[in-house]
Amino acid sequence: MPDIQNFSVAAGDETVVTFDLTLAGIASLDHYTVYWNAYEQTVGLPTAGVPAVIAKTSLSGGGDVQVLESPAFTVIVTLYRDDTIMLLRNYYHELSIVDLSDNKITTTQGTMTVTMTENRE
Repeated sequence: MPDIQNFSVAAGDETVVTFDLTLAGIASLDHYTVYWNAYEQTVGLPTAGVPAVIAKTSLSGGGDVQVLESPAFTVIVTLYRDDTIMLLRNYYHELSIVDLSDNKITTTQGTMTVTMTENRE
């Protein structure tokens, strides 16, 4: 069962979200791809047929998704200003790992809230 992790970010802020993964029987994520996506939601579930509003993967490079394996599995997802600038509300998010045989494990899911900020430039 996936861990639940909810978090908030101010629209237009750059932020880092850290996920600590519990993965029984997996010694390394070397042969896995990590995916993190945020979706519009309806009653706490992703809205069917609507693509992700933010999609990040460990394959994209540029530091969007970093995987640390010591002392435990930690995934760091970087959200940039442009990722959230026009998003104001709650979104469903999930983090999954996929191995070379296309086996998927959803490790984390929850609500990402994008809020307004009064500290404007």
